[in-house]
Amino acid sequence: TRATKEMRSKAKDKPFLHSPYYLNALWRTALSYSNVYDYKSAQKTFARLADDAKNYQKLALTTDNENPAKFFADRRISALYQTATFAELNRDIRSALKYYQRYAAEEPDQKKAADSLWYITRMYRSMGNLRKLEGAYSNWRARFGQNKENVAKYVYSYWDLAKLYEKKDARRNRRKIAKLKSDTQKAWITVGSPKSNEAAKMAVEFAFEKVDQRYRKKFIPIKGKKTRTPKQAGDALRALIAKGKNMATEYLLLTQTYGNPEYSLA
Repeated sequence: TRATKEMRSKAKDKPFLHSPYYLNALWRTALSYSNVYDYKSAQKTFARLADDAKNYQKLALTTDNENPAKFFADRRISALYQTATFAELNRDIRSALKYYQRYAAEEPDQKKAADSLWYITRMYRSMGNLRKLEGAYSNWRARFGQNKENVAKYVYSYWDLAKLYEKKDARRNRRKIAKLKSDTQKAWITVGSPKSNEAAKMAVEFAFEKVDQRYRKKFIPIKGKKTRTPKQAGDALRALIAKGKNMATEYLLLTQTYGNPEYSLA
């Protein structure tokens, strides 16, 4: 574009290079590239802007703003995020991961920083790389998992891995899956055992699964037992009824514990 050519011609001018106008020109240039879907050039320009803003901050250059250091820091942080975004659009996964991590490390807004690391988990999930996804979830939990607004995501990070490993190879990964399902319920307790929300719904799913497994293993086989005398038949029937009552009680207790009434209809 014409603006881009003008900016390049002025880039040889040292006073221009050491002025805040240069950063503004770079920002507009990067946006111009994005407007024509040239994600590669937009990524490259925003990355350059991030580096230059950091250098300007080190050189203590002045601007029209009251706080030049904050101006350059804000420009750099915004440029880091934009670089990661356009790298992802450009399918440059390695660069996208690197810049999302850099952005999360420098962004003072904890919610935005948490979202940035969550984007990394999304990328590994779409790639099907479960080993990397485990590490990304662990990293996210270590920094932001205890925040009140992240309750559902904290539990989801365990629930999702259990589901993905189950889908990949349930038999080979049965021990890991069992641990992740147990960790899902522990995670729900860790975040305060909230009831009737998404976190509780994920945790109670695996809790009911355990009860159902015990039901199939211990309760159903009683139906197939043969009896020789009426007394034996009566004893078997009473045992069947007692176990049925116990199972119903377990279901009811789980419903009350997790606050998910839809499961009481099962």
